[in-house]
Amino acid sequence: MVTLPFLFLAAATLVNAGFEDVENGKAVGWHLPGNMRIARGAGHNGSAGLVWESAGTSVSRSVARQDVAIASGMQYKFSALVRTERFSCGKGAKMCAYVFDASGKKLVETYPKGVRNSTDWVRVGGIVDAPAGAAVLRLTLDVLPGASGKVVFDDVLMEQQKLNAATHAFSSSYRDEGCEAEVTFSGFVNVPPGGAEGDLSAFFVYRDATGKVCRSRAAIANRKGDLYASAGVRAESLAAGTQQIRLEVEDKSGNSLGSTSFSFVRAPEPSMRRVSIDRHGRCIVNGKPFFPIGMYSHRMSEEDAAVYATGPFNSVVVYGLSERADLDLLAKHGIMYVPTLKNEIPGRLFALKRGIKTQAESDTFFRAEIAKLKDAPNLLAWYVCDEAPLTELDARKHLYALYRACDGDHPCWAVMDKQHRIRDWVAICDVMGADPYPVAGRPMSRVSAFCASLRAATCGVRPFWNVPQNFDWQWYGRKETNGTPNRMPTTEEMAFMNWCHIAAGANGLFGYTYSAIRQEESKGRGKRVDFPEHWKSICNAYADVKRLAPVLLSVEETPPVPDVPDETPVRMWRKDGALYVLACNAGNSLATVEVRVRTDGAVQIDGMELGDSEFVSANGGTLVFKLPPNAYSMIRCAR
Repeated sequence: MVTLPFLFLAAATLVNAGFEDVENGKAVGWHLPGNMRIARGAGHNGSAGLVWESAGTSVSRSVARQDVAIASGMQYKFSALVRTERFSCGKGAKMCAYVFDASGKKLVETYPKGVRNSTDWVRVGGIVDAPAGAAVLRLTLDVLPGASGKVVFDDVLMEQQKLNAATHAFSSSYRDEGCEAEVTFSGFVNVPPGGAEGDLSAFFVYRDATGKVCRSRAAIANRKGDLYASAGVRAESLAAGTQQIRLEVEDKSGNSLGSTSFSFVRAPEPSMRRVSIDRHGRCIVNGKPFFPIGMYSHRMSEEDAAVYATGPFNSVVVYGLSERADLDLLAKHGIMYVPTLKNEIPGRLFALKRGIKTQAESDTFFRAEIAKLKDAPNLLAWYVCDEAPLTELDARKHLYALYRACDGDHPCWAVMDKQHRIRDWVAICDVMGADPYPVAGRPMSRVSAFCASLRAATCGVRPFWNVPQNFDWQWYGRKETNGTPNRMPTTEEMAFMNWCHIAAGANGLFGYTYSAIRQEESKGRGKRVDFPEHWKSICNAYADVKRLAPVLLSVEETPPVPDVPDETPVRMWRKDGALYVLACNAGNSLATVEVRVRTDGAVQIDGMELGDSEFVSANGGTLVFKLPPNAYSMIRCAR
């Protein structure tokens, strides 16, 4: 056992994983609440199991926990079997993990999705990294508030594995293909056990146009607690054709700590694709820049589509398996279509329901579905992952490779709901996204924080299409968040979230969700939805995004964006010579943001595009924004 000042005791390894060992009526190694018990015969295959049971609806979280001493620089995979009877819980029964340093400071937390309804034995869990300073891993078996029925946990697993010092590498070019202009190679770096950030060196190894092997030193930067290596090279200086670009990481003595590689194609000319991403992160549709503005929906009827087309939207994400007729219906209204085709991977419930058990069966299914839709003229992208657990990462990488092999004409988009290890998901898609829904019990800074994590994860060279909140959590059974009653965001709040996402780097927006407000009652929970009122509010919140889309798509050169806190993102565009400056305040107090836009004289404010004129003033060549909480402003400066 390892004694630490903030904990009772941390075991050197996981103990009593099957709940068989009981002394003096207590489960050895586990700290249990009063409403959890060990029951002989309740576990998997008739063994002992950990049982939670309640005839009524629970009002508090029930947690069994065990603390295990760990080493920094390692990765831990954790899971448990769970079975439920007569069970209902909007938040679920799950397994979570928390990493602490020796003083008790929490370094990392992860809470993967669990079980929400009755089910036979399934395994739940996730993966967590132990960063520098990590000392203890706390594993918890949770039944969250609002639960009723019976839950049984058994067969807890914890696997330790060493992190490669280089875990993923990629380029700034779409699909890692380029023919000219600057290309940035980027990669993820991890500090090995016992190592230090300052002792690491990184290099990208490649062949140049003469065939010579080059080894270019990469800069290592710490972004949001993770290390990234990057180096720039001109695409035309690379060897023609396909080659492996290798990222190598060494210690201060030059000893190899690990490497990873990716395939890069130096093409003789740009590939002609129906939809692609350019070097500015813009979506390009049939050769023209396109800013996606849309919502999520289930498959639409003729009436649904006609109403949707009255809004300020040019795109839609559709849940469920789509048919070509679904795309054709939206095409009549000039709406680009993003089908969700992501769930039928081996081991997932969706796959089992379709009789898909093997990887070969899964691949066959996806190939057939892709073939049905890929030639539709209004296909924008494939929605390939939605808030998946890290345990599916390898399966998602395989699926992305399959998409690339089956359809070179459309990008793949993935959306995540957690900041922990968000960078790992760069390997499964062309476009990232996040859905940080703050209303009503979380701060608006959650939006800008997620965007900052996305910028770090993508090394600033990949686009992201984000998901603003256009719904009330009560429609999904969550009455309150952090003690605050949930509600529909106001028009002003939705508009702020849109512009905060954009200011922090988003290249497209898809609000969640059109389906819920189209239903007379959502999820059968008796919460009446006033569609005309909500639809008007949502359309008003997106109207300015549509109006200003030509500005958002402009790539004329601008002054450098200042280094500002995550809570006050700033973004600039120049269109037809005029400079547009957007600033937001996602914090909870008045914020002053200074943006220097001229060094050769005074800046002249030509007009307000968004927000109130009282929020901004000019001081020589500097714009000074004084923004109250949840305020934003876009000004236009004279040429």
